[in-house]
Amino acid sequence: MRVLTLVLIKSDGLDKQHKNGVPVFTARVSFAKDREHLYKTAEQFSNDALARKLSFH
Repeated sequence: MRVLTLVLIKSDGLDKQHKNGVPVFTARVSFAKDREHLYKTAEQFSNDALARKLSFH
């Protein structure tokens, strides 16, 4: 099963940097510590490189 998550945020809430002339936007995401068990890290997937490529963090 493949799950896609979409997050909509206002652009003025993002940090903007340029890498090789291309704008790159980043944002800090936080969650409640007692819900940490609900989240997965890339290392928990069988293909962690793909998980990192498709993730938003």
